[in-house]
Amino acid sequence: MFLLSMLFHFVSYDLWFYVSHIVLHKHFSKLHNIHHKTPYDKLKWYNTTDGHILENIIEPIGLFIPFLFYVDIQSCCVVGVIISIRGYMRHDDRFSFIVGNHHLIHHKNPNYNFSEYYIDYLFGTLHENIENTYER
Repeated sequence: MFLLSMLFHFVSYDLWFYVSHIVLHKHFSKLHNIHHKTPYDKLKWYNTTDGHILENIIEPIGLFIPFLFYVDIQSCCVVGVIISIRGYMRHDDRFSFIVGNHHLIHHKNPNYNFSEYYIDYLFGTLHENIENTYER
């Protein structure tokens, strides 16, 4: 049950992040542009939380959606830690060998790759070139 609960928290977070990220891009771009101000080829882990305070409050809400159906604090905490680490790593090319460069490509091509690879694949927003983030 613990692993199933973790999966529910992951998928819930990733779907919420996808929807909220698209809404930020399409309707609140001035607010979200704070996050995108660092050039994609200069991003580092510490740029992850660069953004408006409202963005940093709204985007993690998806982690807690499963609480509408059941409460499993342990799985939520474990997934929360993993998601936080994943978020820091996906903003830094030095970790792309672990988490891929999917989100870095979003910072280069902001109309694609709004969430995780599988979510963007399912909703048709996956950028075709995931091989090279940028040339050095």
